[in-house]
Amino acid sequence: MKITIVAIGSHGDILPMVALGQGLQTAGHQVCIATHDTAETLVRQSGLNFLLVRFDMKQVFDSEAGKAGLESKNPISSIRNLARVVNPLLFQLGFDYWTACQGAEMIIHTNVGCYFAASLIEQRTDARHLFAFLQPKHPTRAFPSFLSPTQRQLGGLLNLATQFFHDATLWWPHRTAINDWRQQQFKSPPLGWNHFKQCRALRLPTLYGFSPHLLPKPADWGDHLNITGYWHLDESKHWQPPTELVNFLAAGPPPVYFGFGSMTTSNPAATVEIILQALAQTQQRGILLTGWAGLHAVDLPDTVLKIDYAPFEWLFPQLAAVVHHGGTGTLHAGLRAGVPTLIIPFFFDQPFWGQRIAEAGLGPPPIPRHQLSVARLATAIKMAVTDETMRKRARSLGKLVQSETGVKRAVELVNHYYAT
Repeated sequence: MKITIVAIGSHGDILPMVALGQGLQTAGHQVCIATHDTAETLVRQSGLNFLLVRFDMKQVFDSEAGKAGLESKNPISSIRNLARVVNPLLFQLGFDYWTACQGAEMIIHTNVGCYFAASLIEQRTDARHLFAFLQPKHPTRAFPSFLSPTQRQLGGLLNLATQFFHDATLWWPHRTAINDWRQQQFKSPPLGWNHFKQCRALRLPTLYGFSPHLLPKPADWGDHLNITGYWHLDESKHWQPPTELVNFLAAGPPPVYFGFGSMTTSNPAATVEIILQALAQTQQRGILLTGWAGLHAVDLPDTVLKIDYAPFEWLFPQLAAVVHHGGTGTLHAGLRAGVPTLIIPFFFDQPFWGQRIAEAGLGPPPIPRHQLSVARLATAIKMAVTDETMRKRARSLGKLVQSETGVKRAVELVNHYYAT
């Protein structure tokens, strides 16, 4: 079977889709990953076919509007600011999306697929369609939407009601741009006011690539919704650690990791200073990953090392704790490593995962990025490295996550849906 996976997003968004693609190809399918040019080497080295989708997420986050969106305290304002950058790019993205899916017998839509999947289905491409998500996108009474202004439990009905907020926040800022693309591409009528609800009504089989040990399947989700476990891709197989990093890890007690992945900030120097002061107050060593945020510093103490890259599956088990933005890739790497996690959420699903980590006792309560301070960070670091109950919970969950076979389970489900 010819399968196209359309993967849009940061490195952490694309990595699990490549892992899923590898599993499907090993099972005998012909897999193509349609994604950004920055991921072409990763895709081809993984033995998969590559198709270009012209949409640069880094360009979006690096723009002034993108940074304003990430730094806003208001989720609606964040989405609106990001929409100012994204909407002019949607026509090209939609064209590339449509082109990439030609000839596929199965199309696996990821996050951006929520906007385009219904249009492709309307065109009767004769392909099977599945969703593959890293965040819980279907309504439930079990917990609030990951875009809810509060991540506290609200009760069944109110948890369910937050899905309306979710749909409006994600659909309305892009509605006009998507409908313009539909009209120009297919001469199709505009999609309705609640397109996401209409899309869910199709009951497309959906694979959720996160750990059921962190977020079990809600009782009110249907049989077409499946939490398989995370889709892990080992990046360390052909990687050799630099001598400086090996020596630093051996020179003292396990350090604390800091990295914010694809999240950008207008003042990275201020963030670095907060980190350095908090480490000094807690007498901890640290590793600082630069990432898209540009967390650079000219004069670091001997107790802190700056790195540009290291595979998380190699690095994280050697650490005392991990501090990051809450992206699902970094999140699951920390869970697998069995070390406490502290999340500094910026936006989107990150506050949701921060709350789940805290509720499970796997790390301190999350610190929203705009509330980050030396005192709060130092208190959280001390808790993460000294709370033995928290550390035992993290180790126990790590063993469970390591035992998951997310890719294998996802491949079984894909084969099942294809056969029915």
